[in-house]
Amino acid sequence: GPENARDLYVRVTPRGVAQVGPPLPDLSPGSLKAGQDAWFSQHLAVVGAQRSWSGKSALLDTVVRESAVFAGEGRAVVVIDGDSLTRVGAGLVRDDPEAAPDPARDSIELTTLGALIRQLRGDADGEDDGPVVVSTGAPGALTELLSDLGVPLIVRVPSGLDQVWQVRDPSGTVLHEANELGSEHFVRAPKSNTAVEADPDALRELEEWTRASSWTDAEQHLSSNLDVLLGDEVADALQVLLEADGQNRELGAYEVVLDLARDADGLGTPAQQALAPAAETVGAGDGGAERPAPEGPLSPVFALRYLERKATYEQRGAWNDQLLGLLYQGRLTAAQTVALARGVLAPEGSTTGPDRALTNARVFHGVGVVLEQTPEQAARGESDEAYRRALQLVEDCVVVPDDRWKFILRLNRLTQRLTRHGLPGRFDAEQAAGHIANLRLLTEKFSNC
Repeated sequence: GPENARDLYVRVTPRGVAQVGPPLPDLSPGSLKAGQDAWFSQHLAVVGAQRSWSGKSALLDTVVRESAVFAGEGRAVVVIDGDSLTRVGAGLVRDDPEAAPDPARDSIELTTLGALIRQLRGDADGEDDGPVVVSTGAPGALTELLSDLGVPLIVRVPSGLDQVWQVRDPSGTVLHEANELGSEHFVRAPKSNTAVEADPDALRELEEWTRASSWTDAEQHLSSNLDVLLGDEVADALQVLLEADGQNRELGAYEVVLDLARDADGLGTPAQQALAPAAETVGAGDGGAERPAPEGPLSPVFALRYLERKATYEQRGAWNDQLLGLLYQGRLTAAQTVALARGVLAPEGSTTGPDRALTNARVFHGVGVVLEQTPEQAARGESDEAYRRALQLVEDCVVVPDDRWKFILRLNRLTQRLTRHGLPGRFDAEQAAGHIANLRLLTEKFSNC
């Protein structure tokens, strides 16, 4: 590698002895031999034998490309397949020979990772310039090890109906999250041993808000406590709660409300707060009830009122019209839209049968994946991984028949908008040809679920 590259080779022998030695002649992934446990060149390290990374070259290519910012900082990126760690019984000689046996941590990959991190930290120019670990999953043994070592983690985790990439500090607090792994994850990765801790007073304020008996009460509480709830300490505290209970549907909805309130620096103007779908009319609930959103930031009041229980499921359909329109206009992200749809814990209508809110969320997720594609991604069709997963989620859903045809009409209306206008502020109808095709296939899959 270049002169400033720190090339080394780490291996755990069959006896479990961690070794750090000179680099192999060729450090490219394609040159690995069976039995090798890590390779490291320039700023990137990969833990695991070649066979364990078979078929995952696209992920490594993404990490190399998006972590380029680290090459100039003297920091290393260590990649590990956290979803498929080797489970080995006690008796392995660990990187710390004095440590007591720990079957949960006695895996070749984790032993290698620990030795590698200590070596990299020893090579770092400053005491805070440690590595960051990128993992395909977050098993407890891995997160415990990184917490002990004070190393930040970039990790792929389930989120609602899909997967997201998170940046976590050594304490496990989520600092950044996005659907795709990008350079922003590496920019946001903290130096080692710089954990974010929740302020106890902020936690108390947040818990009082999130324990409101209804979304109407939550709106009133937000209005009365804006100065406190819009503080950075509360945002950090919410991340702590989400980290502890990431699948909590209400917390996910509260996160959207808080993000909108911070963007609007409050509740917004009276016109922004008044945004609501048209009154129930013929066609409402199938895409016909949407009203134009006022200029400026989207008010958190809309999100809170979307979450309120409606008198009828037809009214819920009208609010779904409005939600879909905001997604199309780019006023809400796909993740925000899904979080709001999932946050309706007591959907209107029968209390038996499928969870209508989750069905709604699956459809919104699929639409969001399509709308957030670049033209190049859309042109790949089912070869695009995120889109393929979205199709599977929609195809596997269980739906009330009345909901099915209402959503099909809603999706057909959206397809017509794409055909006529493209995506506002992004590209025209001609450039949206791949999106239109993908949305039509999504509609077809949903019609047959």
